[in-house]
Formats: sequence, C-alpha cells, structure tokens
Amino acid sequence: MRDCVVLNIQHPPMLKLRSLQLNIQRCCMTTRTYVPRQPAPTTATIPIMRFDPRASDLERWLGPLEAACMDYLYSADGPRTVKHVWHGMRHSDNAYTTVMTTMTRLARKGLLSRRRAGMAYVYVTTCSRDEFVELQIAAVLRGVEA
Repeated sequence: MRDCVVLNIQHPPMLKLRSLQLNIQRCCMTTRTYVPRQPAPTTATIPIMRFDPRASDLERWLGPLEAACMDYLYSADGPRTVKHVWHGMRHSDNAYTTVMTTMTRLARKGLLSRRRAGMAYVYVTTCSRDEFVELQIAAVLRGVEA
C-alpha cells in the first residue's frame, strides 16, 4: 500500500492537522473497490398497447421485432441474454444492437424484467403469453365499453 500522508512542516500546527485529514481522505477515496450500481428492479405494470385487429398473435399489440423477441422469450425455458435472443432470431436481418434496444424498451414497458449477470443483462418475461393477451383484450373491451 502506498503512503498517502504528506506533512508540510512550514504550516502552523492546525493546518498540519487539516492537511493530514485531507490527505487521509484522498487516500481512502482512491483505494475503495469499485462496486457497479445495480439498476432498480422494474415494478412497472404492463401498459395497454396499441391494437391492430388485422395483425396476428402478439403483433396485434406489439411491433414486429418486439413480438419476435417476446415469442422467443416465451418459448425459452429460462432467462436469456440479448445474445441468445439475437442468435435465436437469425432468420431476421436485425443487428445485435437493434435487438438490445428493443429488449431494453420491452423491459422499460414492464413486459420483461432484467438483472445484471456479469457484463450482460439477463431478461425474463414478467407474465405468460396468455396473461398478456388477457390483459390486452380486457383493456380493449374497457375501451369499447367506455
């Protein structure tokens, strides 16, 4: 460990003490281990999405790429990273960063939850496909009744 305490003999005794305190504080501040900040858990409720009756399956409420990501995650047997989803959707021409942005937005909407695992985020669905469809149909019916 390096020695961070430097005393200046020319200063009066009070200034020496203050200088010593500042140097100790600087030394302690630089030797702390870095702990990355964890994102707050997503507690958002699932919002009412747009509704397109002409589309099929999840594309009635989500865009094509969002629906493809959600389809892959619903069929997965556990949490997945963006890389897993991107490799699983190889038939599409989307870039890795496009899939990453889409999954981040789905997490912000409350459809996915994510947690940090090393250098990547691991995503998992917050509700089943049937629950999502039921919530959206109920919202559409409430809109028609109003």
